[in-house]
Amino acid sequence: KLGAAEDAAGQLRGSVSALEAQIKEDAAVVQQAKDLTREVDQLKFIRDDLHEKKDAAEERNKAMEADKEVLFLESGVGDSSMHSDFREFDPSNGNWVTLSQPPWGENGRTGFGFASANGGLFTFGGISQANQVFDDVFHFVPSTGIWSDITESLSGTRPTGGHSGVGF
Repeated sequence: KLGAAEDAAGQLRGSVSALEAQIKEDAAVVQQAKDLTREVDQLKFIRDDLHEKKDAAEERNKAMEADKEVLFLESGVGDSSMHSDFREFDPSNGNWVTLSQPPWGENGRTGFGFASANGGLFTFGGISQANQVFDDVFHFVPSTGIWSDITESLSGTRPTGGHSGVGF
C-alpha cells in the first residue's frame, strides 16, 4: 500500500507541476494582453491628438481665408484725443464692425506697427497721448476675438513707436 500511495503522490506532484506551468503560461498571456491594451490606448491617444491637431489646422486655415476677405483697421489720433477703435471692414457688404477692444483699453495709442500673418493680427509698439513709448506686442485672433500679450515670448530688441500699418 505504501508503494501505491507513493505512486499516487508522484502523479499528484506531476499534476501540480503541470498546473503550475500552465498558470505561468496563462500569466504570461495575461501580461501580453495588458501590454497590448496599453499600446492600443497609446495609439488611440495619438490618433485623438492627431485629429485635434488636424481640426485646429483646419480652423486656422478657415481663419486665414476669412482674413483675406476683410480689412482690419485700428485707429490712433482723432479730433483732439487718441482712440482705441479696432474695426473690421467687410467689402462684401460695405460695413465696418467694431471688434473687441485692444488690451491697452480706452486710452488709445498711435504710431504702433500692425501686421497680419498666419491667421492672426499683430500690433507692436506705439505712443500714448502722454508721449509714453511702448515696446509691447499683442496678437489678435479674429475667429475668437481674443487678444494675447506675447511680449515676453519674444527675444531681442522689440519695436517701439513711430510705425503704421494696415492688415488684410
